[in-house]
Amino acid sequence: TLFEADMWVVSMDGETKYRLTDFSTGSVRHPRWSPDSDLVGFIYSPSANNDTFWMIGNQQGAIPTQLSALWNLTLDHTWLPDGTAMLAAVRDFRETSENRLWQIPLVGNADNDATLYLSDAQFAHADYPRFSPDGRWLAFRSAYNMMIVDTQTDRWTQLDDSFTGNTPPVWSPEAFEDERECNG
Repeated sequence: TLFEADMWVVSMDGETKYRLTDFSTGSVRHPRWSPDSDLVGFIYSPSANNDTFWMIGNQQGAIPTQLSALWNLTLDHTWLPDGTAMLAAVRDFRETSENRLWQIPLVGNADNDATLYLSDAQFAHADYPRFSPDGRWLAFRSAYNMMIVDTQTDRWTQLDDSFTGNTPPVWSPEAFEDERECNG
């Protein structure tokens, strides 16, 4: 057995460490802590570009929960700020070839139960979803343009298209002072 896809939790001082997953082959990537740190969402691929959604409790001996079975290409994912679901940029999912933002439920089968987070065709090439520390704003790339969505009003803004690229957005920490509002 190869055990090439293990995910471990290690404390900062290295004193505490335990294996979270125990897949014999494939790859585990994009581990993402839930907002309360009780769960870790991740992508498991038995082979290249054959991604599935999973989560596991943050404790030694926890049993992973498979959230999808049909293969897709997951570009990136994060948790909703309230921890009730994950948000993923996914290609070739639910009969949709372009990469869209999908809300991945924690209960049920994402292959049947996932829903589009933003249905506007403007967002048909989404990647790198990132919520602001307070959860009000969602930033992501769409066709190499930076988009910002106000999650309270669903209003969106495309930032200056002369700065296209494929770099993930990064929010300032919540405690950062003098942050300007993101309402464009």
